[in-house]
Amino acid sequence: KDQVNPHFLFNSLNVLSNLVYESPDKSAEFIQQLSKIYRYVLDVQNKELVGLEKEVVFAENYLSLQKIRFEQSLEYFIDVNQMKGWNIPPLSLQLLLENAIKHNIASMEKPLKIFIQQTPDSLIVRNNLQPKLTKEVADSGIGLENIEKRYALLSDKSPKITKTGTEFIVELPLLNLEKS
Repeated sequence: KDQVNPHFLFNSLNVLSNLVYESPDKSAEFIQQLSKIYRYVLDVQNKELVGLEKEVVFAENYLSLQKIRFEQSLEYFIDVNQMKGWNIPPLSLQLLLENAIKHNIASMEKPLKIFIQQTPDSLIVRNNLQPKLTKEVADSGIGLENIEKRYALLSDKSPKITKTGTEFIVELPLLNLEKS
């Protein structure tokens, strides 16, 4: 969880510093979204699991913040309906969303499209594959490894990671505390 915080805050402050000069209204909206995100991070920093509903609201806030930054270069779709009783490790979604943005081109000509969908017992996060060609975003796999280790500590279920020619897909098992 600590892996996410400093990097995300640094990037957000850089974006905000640019927005302040471009648009006071956008920068005010950005600050409000950033505040919601950090309030959530502080609330869950010592928890092993959080309710799916809270994590999805957090993902919506995070993506809304990114939408301010990327505008039409980022599209996202969330289709999650049966959240009651399901849990996942906190900030798992943020890590996957941040990876999608970090490792892929997002432009007006090639918008990055992120989908969050629920199946009966998992949450699927997928994005169109448009890899950036710079060395600085070479895939270290630390974020995905972090999620896998957290699941291994909490359950016998593990995330499923798939990379096709056109998409990157991560399937996070939903955990039900009453059944485990």
